[in-house]
Amino acid sequence: VDKLNKVLTDTINEMTALLSSEKLDRLYASGNTAMLHIFFGVDCSSLGTAPYTLVFLEAKTEKAQNLSLTGVNTVESLPCISSFIGADLVAGLNIAAFPAGNKYNLLIDLGTNAEIILFSQNEIICTSAAAGPCFEGASISCGMSAANGAVYSYSEKEIKTIGNEPPKGICGTGLIDIIAFLLKAQRIDKTGLMTPDSIEIADGISITQADIREYQLAKSAVYSAVVTLIKRKNISFDDIEKVYISGGFSAKIDTDNA
Repeated sequence: VDKLNKVLTDTINEMTALLSSEKLDRLYASGNTAMLHIFFGVDCSSLGTAPYTLVFLEAKTEKAQNLSLTGVNTVESLPCISSFIGADLVAGLNIAAFPAGNKYNLLIDLGTNAEIILFSQNEIICTSAAAGPCFEGASISCGMSAANGAVYSYSEKEIKTIGNEPPKGICGTGLIDIIAFLLKAQRIDKTGLMTPDSIEIADGISITQADIREYQLAKSAVYSAVVTLIKRKNISFDDIEKVYISGGFSAKIDTDNA
């Protein structure tokens, strides 16, 4: 925790120094439960073993100097909801519009841990799903994080990479586009079967049958969680007015392909 905390606080100190030459009065912190524990220098290892209880879920207020933060007086965090539903979703709920009448909206944070909230004017329920690292490209043969050179958009006519650099790998949004293209082109069927079992999409970069299966596992986890919430409220997909996608993954997502 100490090493991770130092990396985090050093980065925040660099950012606040760039933001203002004067001392800031208050810094608001939001993130998943593990990140907030690391931020406050609290051991989060209990998150990795049953029954997955954490040291705190409530909002915390602390003097910045006690957290080795400079350039700010006070730090205040948003509250978490449960062990796997963090303050980042609480922040999202303050941005997402609540639906009219008896309708519901969905807020989905896509990542290794997919956090999902179904909410109406009167009620909020949530769950999480172990989607695995495929949305970050970690379990994909030519996968990579959303860094320079990552394919984030793909079509028959154009490949777009972050930073406009030569393609180095595939990030999550690029993976969705590639699978959507292969499906439309009938290179894979509706079950995910691909022929041949490896297709090159750029020089030295391919997508494999195993990659398709990894994506299907992640998609099915998220879908199952959504269906569980819908069944819990005895509603249908028609009762959902809007779906909000959050997380860094959402910045470049093509909603039609998704």
